[in-house]
Amino acid sequence: MEKLHLGYHSISMPDLIAGATAYGQLLLPSFQRDVAWTDTTKISDLFDSIYKGYPINPILLLKMVKGKNDRLATLYRFNTNRDETGKLFDNQYFDFDMLLDGDERYLVLDGQQRITALYRGIRGNIEGQELYFNAACEIAINEEDDVDENLKQEFFDKSVFAFRTSGVANVYQSEIWVRVRDWRNLNSDEEVDEYIDSIIKETSDYWGNRYHNARRKTAYRREEYEQYKVWKSFAANHRVAIRNAIKKLQNIFFEKQETSCFLEYNLISFDGLSIDEQRKRLLSIFIRFNMGGVALTPADLLFSQLAASTKMNDIRSAFQKTMSDINEKVVPSRFELPHFMRLLWLVFGKSSFKSFFASQDVQKCQKEDIAEVKEALIRAKEAYTTAWFNFAKRVSYNMFLPVAYYFYQTRNQRFTEEEQRSIHMELAKYYSVVSLTGYLSGQSDSTLTRLKKSMHFEEGSSIFDNNVFHFKTLQDKVNAETSIRGRKLGISETEIDKFLEYEYGENSAEISQLLTFLSKENYHTTYLFPKEEDIDHMHPKKFALDEEKMQTEYPDFDRETYDYYRKTYNKLPNLQILSATLNRGSKSDKPLKAWVEEQFGEGGVHDYLISQYICDCDDVKDISWLAFENYKAFYDARKDIIKAKLIQMLGVDSK
Repeated sequence: MEKLHLGYHSISMPDLIAGATAYGQLLLPSFQRDVAWTDTTKISDLFDSIYKGYPINPILLLKMVKGKNDRLATLYRFNTNRDETGKLFDNQYFDFDMLLDGDERYLVLDGQQRITALYRGIRGNIEGQELYFNAACEIAINEEDDVDENLKQEFFDKSVFAFRTSGVANVYQSEIWVRVRDWRNLNSDEEVDEYIDSIIKETSDYWGNRYHNARRKTAYRREEYEQYKVWKSFAANHRVAIRNAIKKLQNIFFEKQETSCFLEYNLISFDGLSIDEQRKRLLSIFIRFNMGGVALTPADLLFSQLAASTKMNDIRSAFQKTMSDINEKVVPSRFELPHFMRLLWLVFGKSSFKSFFASQDVQKCQKEDIAEVKEALIRAKEAYTTAWFNFAKRVSYNMFLPVAYYFYQTRNQRFTEEEQRSIHMELAKYYSVVSLTGYLSGQSDSTLTRLKKSMHFEEGSSIFDNNVFHFKTLQDKVNAETSIRGRKLGISETEIDKFLEYEYGENSAEISQLLTFLSKENYHTTYLFPKEEDIDHMHPKKFALDEEKMQTEYPDFDRETYDYYRKTYNKLPNLQILSATLNRGSKSDKPLKAWVEEQFGEGGVHDYLISQYICDCDDVKDISWLAFENYKAFYDARKDIIKAKLIQMLGVDSK
């Protein structure tokens, strides 16, 4: 009969910290997530609670014995190695095979965050900051002079630990911040006194030099110096209380005596269960225990289930390399593990994302599958950048997932060059619609599922002709399966009208994407470059901001035209995107007609007018049409042309 045994034990702080070292007895299972306590306040609060005697939840451990149950999970050492800035390196894979039969190690099922926090506080730093302790914290509660009760309460309300940068500025007024890692070398009262004296001397030299070397003895400098003298007297008068506080810290964190701090841990073991059953039980226990603390996300749970069931020996390293490849091969971007977990669900899942981690579908994700899904996601990102869109703007990571799913399903198909061009043009339509409307933002699980099912790959053949992606086909299918009250995939003519009213500054990202998308149909746009900072006012904005300059350059200007220009100069129909060289060089704030004449000459004007949707192919106007006095006609005509082109390219149904 199966049994779960649970035993209660205690461990001293030094032994617990030693267990987390590179050669310690504590190990992590592959299904543990990475360190989640990145906020230094959480770490300092943990030390504060231990110092003040508050109860700490027990740690949950499982004894692993070589030759008995060492195959329960892939194992890792604690993440305690740091670079020069204090940033943690990746966990190191632990090979149980290097141990002798009967050797023991302990698997941490619950407590990774606390153990890592204690280790980093005592032996490490976080991005250049180290843990400090206010050695003057107990003066108010240990001395019987006339001390305000509010000061005593402050001891319990205010943390006596904090991460700080090194320097004497950490010592002032009624606080004495000492670096935690210095305590280990203080073995006697005499050494503690010498340490306190060194702090006083260092501080004395600092504040004294700061005052005496100042060129001007300002009131601020005098007040600063007087505060230091008060602190110096304070430190001298309360030396015993300061020493006792430091000794108390030593006793809690560095010594193994009966009066030292011992943390409780629960040691579990299984009887009568196979390795597979033990593995399932372990994962269940891990999930239940970790639902407290820093909440496990569905992505955390999915990774835990995947790590517990996969045959990959070093799954953490495999996924770290996967994310590195995704983010390095197509930049700028930053995909995180939760985004990739969601893609695995989309590819392999049969249920909701939240229940996928507990299903059998997750066990299909083996090393080869994950590599192919990774390549599909990279292709989805490449398709976005091929569309010339500025990646940093209006990006919802969810919008890449259906495209990655499409590329995964067609990974073994070879398309012709013409088909590939068609696919990328249709994907540009998809990306434009989804990003401009926010179709996949927010709670998008049901929407992602609808997009996936609409492609029909799971039924043997897709809805696309020869599997060539076609946005309108997908759009019609998705919308046919969307409820009346559900959100439709697409852009309406009303939304197009709204786009045309977008203004530079407030809507620069959307303008950049719309103008870039429009340029996809033209072959004369090699000078275009889609970056927000290279959005250019075709008729320059300088006249809208300076009427006097306008009157100087155009003494006979029409008032009605000028007012219309001031109202519309910053909107999309008066904007174009140019390369940085052109925008900040020859174009700058030069009048449109003069710049076009200078830049393109007679031979290039036609191409420019067509590519920028200034006129239709059958209605190429004379260059004089670009003069400022024709601004209203220019603006209205370009607005109509852009609207018609967007309706055509995006398959918008007219009102």
